[in-house]
Amino acid sequence: MRKLITILVLMLPVVAAAQKDLFMKEFNAVNNWFFVQKNIVLVQKYTYFNDSSAVNPTDSSLCTIVKNNSAIHYKIAGSESFSDKGYMVKISHFSKYMTVSKTEKTDTAQLRTIFNEGFSGFNTFTKTFLARDISLWELGGGIAGVNSAKMVMDMKNHKIKSLEMFMSGNHPLISPFRKPGQETNPTVKIKVDYQYPTNIKKQDVESLSDFIVINDSSITPSPKYKDYRIKLLTENQ
Repeated sequence: MRKLITILVLMLPVVAAAQKDLFMKEFNAVNNWFFVQKNIVLVQKYTYFNDSSAVNPTDSSLCTIVKNNSAIHYKIAGSESFSDKGYMVKISHFSKYMTVSKTEKTDTAQLRTIFNEGFSGFNTFTKTFLARDISLWELGGGIAGVNSAKMVMDMKNHKIKSLEMFMSGNHPLISPFRKPGQETNPTVKIKVDYQYPTNIKKQDVESLSDFIVINDSSITPSPKYKDYRIKLLTENQ
């Protein structure tokens, strides 16, 4: 019996590694499908709960991601970022301020790397089927500020349906959720619902010239943002 238990314990890391490999395979299949589409829109609805057991949300926000060939355009909560043709433009509409920097990659390879690294902090991966081709992955043992996560993927249609993240109280993003006088750090739950609109609105598809005007000697805001301050970032900033 002791020998059998020892063998099982020794096998656990192998099983965990196999499950992680399977999760990454499925996640990358869905993720890569999104990035190879020439024109696609993804809407992420974020719902925030100030405690993992809370039923009523404390806040919500929408993030819209538009991919138009090599261009990637993010819009969320009064902020935007646009990347294409070797430039990255970040805009704060609250402060009427934009930054412009050179970027080596405009093809989304960088984003794929970021998404992959986001799951490297988990050490347990458990898969169950909610329906045919619909899988639920539960990730645990997080060490990067996210204790655990749940992701539902539609493998047939290559889409993520939802994501729940349970973030530890020592994560920098969690401090706003601490209640006055609260001594213990909350475990905040963030739920993300994914939608893939089939009709792309014309006003949602923009180009670099909609944000900045590039001349031989200067880069200035486009007429749409003529009242915005602009800062050009160097490689060291």
